[in-house]
Amino acid sequence: MSVARYSSNKSSWTASPTAALTSTAAMCRGVAKGAMLSVNAHIVRATVRSSAGSVKWAPAASPGGSRGSRTWRSTCAAAREPVHPPPVSNRRALVAIFIAQFLFASTSVVGRFALHTFTALALMLIRVVGAAVVFWGFAPRSAFKLPFTRRELAIVAACGVLGLVINQGLFLAGLALSTAIDATVVNTAMPVFTAAIAMAVGDEHFSGRKTLGIGLAIAGALALASVDDLAHVSVGDLLFLANSLAFAGYLVLVRRLVRKFDSITLSRWTFLCAALVALPLGLLGPLVKGPVDGRAIAEAAWMVIGPTVLAYGLSAYALERLESSTAASFSYLQPLIATALAVPLLGERPGARTGLGAALIFAGVLLAGSSHPRAGAGPVPASEWVDAPTQ
Repeated sequence: MSVARYSSNKSSWTASPTAALTSTAAMCRGVAKGAMLSVNAHIVRATVRSSAGSVKWAPAASPGGSRGSRTWRSTCAAAREPVHPPPVSNRRALVAIFIAQFLFASTSVVGRFALHTFTALALMLIRVVGAAVVFWGFAPRSAFKLPFTRRELAIVAACGVLGLVINQGLFLAGLALSTAIDATVVNTAMPVFTAAIAMAVGDEHFSGRKTLGIGLAIAGALALASVDDLAHVSVGDLLFLANSLAFAGYLVLVRRLVRKFDSITLSRWTFLCAALVALPLGLLGPLVKGPVDGRAIAEAAWMVIGPTVLAYGLSAYALERLESSTAASFSYLQPLIATALAVPLLGERPGARTGLGAALIFAGVLLAGSSHPRAGAGPVPASEWVDAPTQ
């Protein structure tokens, strides 16, 4: 068996088929993530996708004169730059996005328990400030250098206020007045509301299908809130509607930054800005309703670790490996998961009005989503984003 040789000047490998497979894997770890290697008796084939280079295969004799060996000559100019593979469906990514949706759905159920001890204001503070501490606690030293211009920093601060402080405040206030099932059902309409705001500001083209879908989703949310019966109107469901609109506005706003900054950087600074705004709000009212025991602390900790940190990390992992449409389809599991948890744990019973509202919202989301361009036709619309928690 011949031994693989590497020349740094010519960027070429000469190896036997078996040695090439072992040695090439070490060299290509950061250069060719998307390579698919297969070996038979005498042939090694590799497929490398890179935006700034080409790969050529040419026959060459090995030191021992074996005809089966080949030489890999790469003219890749981006050898030291990370190469991002195209989204590929795989089992681990599917499991990750499912677990993330489970964690997101658990927010409303665990939140209902936590609201027995903490006020909505306190839980908003715990979640926003706690997540900021986690993000910055594990940040490298280089992350502390401000990467934004003044205008970009203003957008980041606005995202923190709109997408976290207002969004979380409205959601938790609504959860204190409504049910966990209604919370997840209304939040399913978030992509539709995002499309409405994106069309209003000119980020997305007007579409009759989207407009009809928006109307159906709003009708479903209002049906859940019982607006046709003012004596029994659900203020909590109306707060969920406002919560979804706030987060939709956040998605449209943050889109102005996502092409320049990675998601971890944006999230880290967004949570920091949100925490700086949220902390003074803690002086506006009471934070606890009664004695804080170990169970209450565990519930509050879960609100930070589960649906925020873990779910975000799993979503980011899955979104690098799945098509956006595939990942988005998993968000429809949230109402089902929340219902499966809320019925036995909270004793909630969805009624006919819940079914009607859910049907209208789902129909609106599907109708609006059917007007999106096919994958590869252009930038992903903000209304298709699923990489951040809405609850």
